[in-house]
Amino acid sequence: MKTKTLPIAILFNLLFFGPSLAVFGQVINADTLILNLENEHLEMLVEGDLKDKKPLTFSQLKMMKAASGAPFLNFGFAATSEQKYTVKMIFGSDTLTYPQWELPRQYLQLVYQKDTLDIFINAFKNPELKFSEEYQVAFRGKATVLMPKAYELVNILLSLSNYGENENLPFKKDAYWKKVQAHFSPYKNHKAVVKLNRWFDQQGSAENKNTLYYTLRMDGLSYELSGQGELEENAQYKYLGGKNGLQSILKEMEDFVKTSGFLEFYQTQNEYYQSALAEFHSKVDPQGIWTWLEDNFEESHDHYKVILTTLSNGLHNTRKLENNGFSEILMIISAPPIREKTETKNWEEVAKLERQLFTEVDHNYINSIGQKHQTAIDEAIQNSSDWYDSSKHGSYNSSLAIFLEYMTWAVFSCYAFDNYPKDHLEEIREQHVEFMEKKRLFLRFGEFESHLLNLYQSRKEEVNFDKMTELMIQWMKDFK
Repeated sequence: MKTKTLPIAILFNLLFFGPSLAVFGQVINADTLILNLENEHLEMLVEGDLKDKKPLTFSQLKMMKAASGAPFLNFGFAATSEQKYTVKMIFGSDTLTYPQWELPRQYLQLVYQKDTLDIFINAFKNPELKFSEEYQVAFRGKATVLMPKAYELVNILLSLSNYGENENLPFKKDAYWKKVQAHFSPYKNHKAVVKLNRWFDQQGSAENKNTLYYTLRMDGLSYELSGQGELEENAQYKYLGGKNGLQSILKEMEDFVKTSGFLEFYQTQNEYYQSALAEFHSKVDPQGIWTWLEDNFEESHDHYKVILTTLSNGLHNTRKLENNGFSEILMIISAPPIREKTETKNWEEVAKLERQLFTEVDHNYINSIGQKHQTAIDEAIQNSSDWYDSSKHGSYNSSLAIFLEYMTWAVFSCYAFDNYPKDHLEEIREQHVEFMEKKRLFLRFGEFESHLLNLYQSRKEEVNFDKMTELMIQWMKDFK
């Protein structure tokens, strides 16, 4: 058996210039390697800390790709920085070896007889967290709101990608968006954007593309951007994107920073960033939301971190991070539109902005409760189309996912009941219900929300949302 254990840089030199071309095939699209199979059998091995061996046939791989619905068959291998490993693919008499630190990502096209199969080899680093004692002392009990520089860089790159051009997604088309596009559009063909486009293209379904978008955006928090345009690892988070992270295009991103004048642009927009932060603090009370949630749920956390995103209107997400006895809730929500100050508070606008934050953060409380009642929820929502119209929005494809959205958004009405003036409450609730039923297509949300609010208003002091969740599941079972 011929065994090759060459670093990828040497491998590509041989592919282009040396006699190994006949062994390995040829390179297409700059980063895709074509391999001609001698027979249908191949093996994928992971050596090192992960003892894994996958003997597969070409036919099996074809079926796996068809089942995935993606244009590429994805093989991912994860390890922490302390657990290095090597991926090997054995094709007949040839072995192709990928050290994890040499090649995080590689596209292959397998050719067997007259058939082809596209494969994506993805060796990546798992997320790592480090909440030091100093960090815990500094942030325990606090809700912080940020607009980090490296995170903004990632948002701008994503807005330039073919995903950002999708007219069906809720990207803002405000004055800031227009400034971003005017400054950075000449760099849409930069290699960092081209690689992002390739990743999105290989996802297949719109749902997979959305997931990749969320992941890449979150991974922007794994880095900090220096005054010299260099991307440095964040002290608390590493590789938040996991297998879909940015770790393999950091050099391209740094080149984009220098080539496009990102730092100069960011500096010219600093007044806008500060205004967005001030607007958020004037309308939204994250500390008050936190206190209310932990008064009403058994679960508790140590730190809320809110990241305001400038270019998307919607597309929010949240993540629970735990390390060294410290629990942090990370939330990404849209930056608020900047309004002229008025003498009277617009409670409807306050409710809309607080709802954005609330309906992300309370997933971290509701989800764990709902997961304990998975079987009962499946029995309650036997026909999901009675509760959710997936014809336009197919994001919620299980009874649990549907229930968690109902519960998460209905709990907000209970928060509104306790915190907003009674003469504004009905209008706030009506807007809330209309948004869920007409725009998000949760068909029975009005009745669900009303029943939960009645339970909340009439509950005994010891009854919290853990118990009310069970009561709402039973109500759904009995609903006619």
